[in-house]
Amino acid sequence: MGSPDLFHFGTEGGWNGPGFVEENAWIYTLFVPQDPDGLIAAVGRDEFNRRLEEGFAKGYVDLTNEPNLQAPFLFNYSASRGLRRRSPANALIRTIAHRAARVDRRRDEGQLSALYVLWAMGLFEMDGGCAVKPIYDLSSPLFDRIVIHLDSRYYSGKDFVIEAHNNSPANIFIQSARLNGHTLNRAWITHDEVVAGGKLEFEMGPRPNPVWGIRPEDARPLLQTRPQP
Repeated sequence: MGSPDLFHFGTEGGWNGPGFVEENAWIYTLFVPQDPDGLIAAVGRDEFNRRLEEGFAKGYVDLTNEPNLQAPFLFNYSASRGLRRRSPANALIRTIAHRAARVDRRRDEGQLSALYVLWAMGLFEMDGGCAVKPIYDLSSPLFDRIVIHLDSRYYSGKDFVIEAHNNSPANIFIQSARLNGHTLNRAWITHDEVVAGGKLEFEMGPRPNPVWGIRPEDARPLLQTRPQP
């Protein structure tokens, strides 16, 4: 169990809280996108999960502004009793994406529009595009079928297709996944895999699959911001 002092969020001051720009201590304590595993290890997994769940339950999480947009996906990195907690992320993203469709997405020069598109496709980039080899976390897509047309001037692939089988308002949890016909046990894919073209398929269901994407060997790699020599 980590020290509670590492999570001394405090919501006093609200947006632009004392000593912070555009958010407060609660929000910025979560904002370690370059090393979420390191943050969780410093705080302690049980305490991290408790605080994150409390943030959603009590409305501390601010999904209207950039420093906290990664919050739902942090469940993909935290663990309880040895299991990856991907289920809350699935449910939250589906709900949030539906609500975001009714929000003015012109805000912040279109960044929230881009975020909505990623969430609706079931994708998110935790490191904000800063990695040498970008990675997308996976969650519950809104649509049954999505086709990304890849510009041939920049990419070798033609299309990247995302299909969610048995998708419905009730079936919001990923049961299993396949990439180009092969079983995908990890809950992330690389940018290189997307731009090469192909197909990502999800099998959806009404209840979480507690064993998908939890193997240590399927954990997301650490952020790499500089090319290796």
